[in-house]
Amino acid sequence: MIVNDPDLLPLNPPGDDGKQKAQQDGDFAARVSESYDSIELLLAAREEAVEAETKAKAAGETLLPFVKEDQRQAQNGFSSGGGGLTDAARKQTTFTAVGSADDADSPAPIGAINPELGRLSDARSVVTNSLDEFMEQGAAPASTLPNEEDGLTRIVPRATAAGPPLIDSAALNEPIPETRGQQGLEDVHVNELLKMTIQYGASDLHLTVNLPPMVRKDGMLTPLPFVCAREQHTQRIIYDILRADQIEIFERKHELDFSYGVKGVGRFRFNVYRQRGSMAAAMRVIPNIIPTMEQLKLPPILRDLTRKHAGLVLVTGPTGSGKSTSIASMIDIINNERECHILTIEDPIEYLHTHKRSMINQRELGGDTDSFNNALRAALREDPDVILVGEMRDLETISAAITLAETGHLVFATLHTRCAAATIDRIIDVFPAHQQEQIRIQLATSVEAIVAQQLLPRPGGGRIAAIEIMIATAAVRNLIREGKTYQIASIIETGQQYGMQAMDRVLAELYRAGTVTFEEAATRAIDRENFSRLVKGY
Repeated sequence: MIVNDPDLLPLNPPGDDGKQKAQQDGDFAARVSESYDSIELLLAAREEAVEAETKAKAAGETLLPFVKEDQRQAQNGFSSGGGGLTDAARKQTTFTAVGSADDADSPAPIGAINPELGRLSDARSVVTNSLDEFMEQGAAPASTLPNEEDGLTRIVPRATAAGPPLIDSAALNEPIPETRGQQGLEDVHVNELLKMTIQYGASDLHLTVNLPPMVRKDGMLTPLPFVCAREQHTQRIIYDILRADQIEIFERKHELDFSYGVKGVGRFRFNVYRQRGSMAAAMRVIPNIIPTMEQLKLPPILRDLTRKHAGLVLVTGPTGSGKSTSIASMIDIINNERECHILTIEDPIEYLHTHKRSMINQRELGGDTDSFNNALRAALREDPDVILVGEMRDLETISAAITLAETGHLVFATLHTRCAAATIDRIIDVFPAHQQEQIRIQLATSVEAIVAQQLLPRPGGGRIAAIEIMIATAAVRNLIREGKTYQIASIIETGQQYGMQAMDRVLAELYRAGTVTFEEAATRAIDRENFSRLVKGY
């Protein structure tokens, strides 16, 4: 708490009659040094005020206003003779800072300290310029002024002309980060943020400290019109929608996945995590209506894959490439066309399917099963015809999925790989060396197709999928069995009669059609030289 300190405001700008010449003695230097120290005191007071306001808001306290006495009289009391305040003016320039109603010793509110800092900085700028004029006249060399190392050199650098003050008064009056933006986050519910995400046409919402809530639209992050979030904001917003058991899991593991629905808005996939000791969250929009293959502009060969009765169909690509949406569209085709039992194992459940011609059961990790591996082992006793594995994360899950595909089930699964050849290598490399030969044989027998996709932004807005398709022909199966995955790309390139298409060729076609830019397509190409040749038409 700052109370009745007459030294906090030692300087004020002179009147319109011009700048006053500095006195050619050590008292002048002492006043400049005093100005610097006073600014430091106010800066320290502002830091204290920021901390106090934060604590008061968290405790629900009410902050009382800053009380200043006779400020106008103090400003008029600037001495024309010495460049400083008269004794009478110093006595009048006292002020008292009253804090919160619950703490009489709390610091002054920052809203009152900032203007004082700005005014003091302007005053010091005037005195600094006066000192420069004084030094230019050669009245007294800088070395004769007292406290050079402790005071003056911090304010006026050696052998420099008059320049801007070290503290910019305009910068001092800028709002602190938590006040930047248009809306506060104190009373905002996550539902409001999710609704705005839908209204913006975005695919993701991100919440982290020191930034406003961010949304991803067409692959680019854009801030929502809110202030920068503080740690207490993110924690409150996220904890508001968590159950007690979810909070306990998060506090233990520091990560949490779950799905969340807002009536009349949509469903969302949440990932809550910690970064640098504070809470953050990534929220993915899940449309209520499953899009059709025609709406997604998926190749017709994918519809043929839904009519298979056994085998492994892998949909791969980086995070946010639309894998879940593509698989949901394929599952919906089976649900509409076949009388069978569809079982999904997801973390969390994203698209909600309803019973149509098929019976469909959806299991979620955490709520319905402990792990993908446990759920897949139990699936053999649940009489499924089609199984969806949300993600093949580890050796046990991959092994179980391959076994289910071998035993007469149609299995859909996802991996985070860029192309078909890399997908085969990724699966085999998960296993120890002594098992890899066996896995090659099993995979060559069970795999039916690999669909690798990327989402590229369109120049005019929106995104489009670039999809590579590998169909497991006899030649492909033989290459997998012999470990010659590096030759799979050439088989895909020449296998268009089977419905195959290579990623680089698809990217070149999208560029020639004007759907994507050359730079964007080139950065996504598997082989940039091959892509450039395809763009040129040979």
